[in-house]
Amino acid sequence: MPELPEVETVVRALRARLTGQRIVRIVCLFPGVLICGPGTSEADVQGRRVLGLRRRGKLALIDVEGDRTISVH
Repeated sequence: MPELPEVETVVRALRARLTGQRIVRIVCLFPGVLICGPGTSEADVQGRRVLGLRRRGKLALIDVEGDRTISVH
């Protein structure tokens, strides 16, 4: 499990590279790991632009167009 400073370092590095980029696809290597809310799926964020990245505790949060957020642990 990553420590908080490591998560902050990763978020800062990814923020510079991902903000403004478009999500082409999401690949989930382990079934059941990606959990989507009601009425959403992996395809729901495909094609959307990344608006920014932030950290909440040990989670990296990727904000995308359409009022969606991808949570990464």
